Amino acid sequence: MTALIPSERLAPVSDTTLPVLVIGGGPVGMRAAQRLAAAGQPVRVINAESVLPYNRVKLTPLLAGEVGFDAITLHRPEESAHSDLITIHNGLRAERIDRGARQVITSDGGSWPYETLILATGSSAHMPRIAGSDLPGVFTFRDHADTEWLIARSLSARHVVVIGGGLLGLEAARGMQRRGAQVTIVEHEGRLMPRQLDRAGAAELQARIEMLGVQVLCGQSVTGISGLGRVEKVHLRDGTEMAADTVIICTGVRANTWLAKEAGLGVGRGVVVDDQLRSNDPAIFAVGECAEHDGQVYGLVGPGLDQADMAASVIAGGQGGYHGSLPATRLKVLGADVFSAGPVEQLDAARHIESLSYHEGSSYRRLFLQRGRLVGAIAVGAWDQASRVQQAVADQIQIWPWHIRRFTKEGELFSVRDGGTAALPATALVCTCTATSCGQLRSAVAQGAGDVPSLQ
Repeated sequence: MTALIPSERLAPVSDTTLPVLVIGGGPVGMRAAQRLAAAGQPVRVINAESVLPYNRVKLTPLLAGEVGFDAITLHRPEESAHSDLITIHNGLRAERIDRGARQVITSDGGSWPYETLILATGSSAHMPRIAGSDLPGVFTFRDHADTEWLIARSLSARHVVVIGGGLLGLEAARGMQRRGAQVTIVEHEGRLMPRQLDRAGAAELQARIEMLGVQVLCGQSVTGISGLGRVEKVHLRDGTEMAADTVIICTGVRANTWLAKEAGLGVGRGVVVDDQLRSNDPAIFAVGECAEHDGQVYGLVGPGLDQADMAASVIAGGQGGYHGSLPATRLKVLGADVFSAGPVEQLDAARHIESLSYHEGSSYRRLFLQRGRLVGAIAVGAWDQASRVQQAVADQIQIWPWHIRRFTKEGELFSVRDGGTAALPATALVCTCTATSCGQLRSAVAQGAGDVPSLQ
């Protein structure tokens, strides 16, 4: 059973073979811990947050009041295999890494020796320099504490301005709108979700969001927040003043690298790692949003889970390496299904990339082709073939004339006679946020899981 030990009761590790030490109890850190435990390796997780490890991706339904905290926790010992090999220490912050002594110093003054250390320290909300951003009534939306503050705030919030029209901003808007607030989204770029959608897709998404009563202002920026002791107004670049009692800043994230930097590890935009997810210290790995691999820092949980799997495999003695992940998003944003696979922003701007579009009613789809192969896809609106298309992008399949005819006429890449989801390989992802594959679900069904809760 997972041990949840208050910091004052921690005892020094005396094992001949030390547990792998993981700093970070988010989805990626816990994924690494669970994979190592499955391989028979004891693991200790240092979790700075005072609550049980939880799935950060599911904070939005928590904010919206759709689920309770129990529904988003990551590790229930009574339901988890190998949980006796995982010890979690909540409310304990790593303060320093002593690489010479191979130990981590924590906020309570404790010392934690390690043979292998995994950094899964994630990222923090980026706070732009906006006058008045220190006023009461200004929030971020990044972790459980932020969510708790916003839930409490929702009892009195009437006019909410969300700064940022990316994934986090739209999620925050959804949560507050579901709790009855009037919400305005301000995005400084010319469209919503600029990393994941092109202009046509973003316009379709914006139209759907505005139909729900949420105001969207793109191509605008907030220059100031004002009020007498609390938020009362938001000032825009064009001189417009908007009444507001609550502001949520969702302008991106920055990797948490200070611990690694102070330890003398190689740091760029993240902790620089090789194909085995090792830093320049071979005893220290980094995974998730704090890691930089091949010049890339991913801001999505899916690639972090891929990295956690590979790091755990390497530590357990496995072979192979990590060679990057397909950036993919598949979620419901304010009631609208949004799907994106591949480096869409770069593909949309590249001159040598061909594309095919389909727009029928409120459904929009677009495929990106490079030398006849599928390298990206976008969809706004429900698309039954999204999982198959995501796998096709990952495989960069050849697009033939019959694919093109079918897509431009029907909006479908595959024929319904091609086997549907049954034709997906075991490695195909069904859930990007948890990296759940077809093979895992089929195995669960074979072991008796007969409904959705059992599969979950």
